[in-house]
Amino acid sequence: MQNSFSQPSLASNPCDDTEPQPTPSTAIDAALCDLVQRVINFSDDDFDAEWFSLSDTEVEGLVVQVLQHLTDTLDGKQLSGYLLMLLSTAVGSDPSSEAC
Repeated sequence: MQNSFSQPSLASNPCDDTEPQPTPSTAIDAALCDLVQRVINFSDDDFDAEWFSLSDTEVEGLVVQVLQHLTDTLDGKQLSGYLLMLLSTAVGSDPSSEAC
């Protein structure tokens, strides 16, 4: 299965400066922008971003911490669930997959 990155495999570390960097992804950029906006506008019983009047540096730090937590706690069960969701969405949106 091909990925949308310019390097043949992501088995090597894509953040290693000695390796070619992946091609930018509009989907990843959009997801990161959504996360930033979610943090900027977040409000629940425990945290209200508006009340804190977060600076850009604080928003950036929070986003980095959220991503680091996700990275640290990511497991195969989550990844397989996300992949199944992606595959079922792709099959459902592919007009060629519909019955005749």
